Amino acid sequence: MHVIKYFLLLLTLNSICCFQDKDQFDIQTTKITDDLINSRCTGVSVTAARTSEGIVLFDTHRSPGIMNSIREKICSEFGTDNFKYVINTHGHWDHIGGNELFNNTQIIAQENALNYIRTSPPDSPGLVLNAENNISRIEKELKTLSPESDEAKAEQQNINAWKDIYNFISTSSTYTLPTKTFSDSLIVTSGDHTFELYFCGKLHTNHDVITYIPEESALITGDLLNTPYSFSFPVNKITNVPELISLLKNILKRDPDLKYIITSHGGVFPGSELYKTINILEQRYSELNQKLSAAAYLMKMFESENINTAIEKYEMNMKSSFEKYYKSENEFNTLAEMMIYTAEFSKAIVLLKLTLKEFPNSILSYDNLARISLKTGNYKMAREYYEKSHELFPENMYIKSLINFIKEKQK
Repeated sequence: MHVIKYFLLLLTLNSICCFQDKDQFDIQTTKITDDLINSRCTGVSVTAARTSEGIVLFDTHRSPGIMNSIREKICSEFGTDNFKYVINTHGHWDHIGGNELFNNTQIIAQENALNYIRTSPPDSPGLVLNAENNISRIEKELKTLSPESDEAKAEQQNINAWKDIYNFISTSSTYTLPTKTFSDSLIVTSGDHTFELYFCGKLHTNHDVITYIPEESALITGDLLNTPYSFSFPVNKITNVPELISLLKNILKRDPDLKYIITSHGGVFPGSELYKTINILEQRYSELNQKLSAAAYLMKMFESENINTAIEKYEMNMKSSFEKYYKSENEFNTLAEMMIYTAEFSKAIVLLKLTLKEFPNSILSYDNLARISLKTGNYKMAREYYEKSHELFPENMYIKSLINFIKEKQK
């Protein structure tokens, strides 16, 4: 019976109404149900739910310009321009760029998102360079296409989108912040729909939110799932994988025939695939080294001690009980990245330098040190760290472009 339901749902998803924006941007909109649509542009999706009290929107894309076009599509499809709530699944730039269009709407996010958004301005060098590179890449591709072809028209729309993104991030220094936050969970009611928001702990960020909509039998996962079988977070002993597994199991216990999984970058999937998601996570987590995690021990020390005392206790414990622990470059950097999300830059720097003692050729550690330097305006150190990273991995042209970008900034 479950197999039959799965294939019927696949047919439903494949036959879902899709249409493209024929105007400035290449916007593809998927009608999931009568009250649930998903709009996609430049690889990022925005989901909207129609309720009897207005529209509930999930994320606001990369820029106000693109979000305004998506908003017009949503309003046309739903026959209303009343937006009741905006929910930011997390604070990354490609999910909050259009927040400013909803100044009269309550914008909801997990409480840790506020600090991250405040310390991650739109005009950061990495984002500006990313937009420039995308414009350059698409322009080169466009030259190889027939000007009147559908492919050329779609690529021109993509250039329009990336130019709009570039104009926004290169001239803006702040994002519009969420106006309501929560810690662990929040139930949002809008007329005939209920939205259950759950904080997932340390995973893709330190403020990821998933939302279950019982009336639509749908789960909105933000960036946590690229697909039901591919994740945007490392499965290790620093991330809150067991807590996520428990949360997903509870949702399936309540709704064993879940219909839809809606991701921000991968599309819409049958809800039954969530069982596979759980199985994969459980298997990968069970395969982790059975020894104790040195990074997890250090994380606990950082939570209860100051930096110097934490490092001292960590080093003493590693000397006296080294055989009980394993050391993972991946886990140390995951811990550092979580500190970057909370703007604990001094603590992260100490940790990353400690990581480099253990793993002298850790490209990721140098990249994270460079990220911190950029966030704090220290272009000199950012350049030095990126140059070290590029020395270890000269094939990384993006890092080379960042180095050149920083050199221009230093002139």
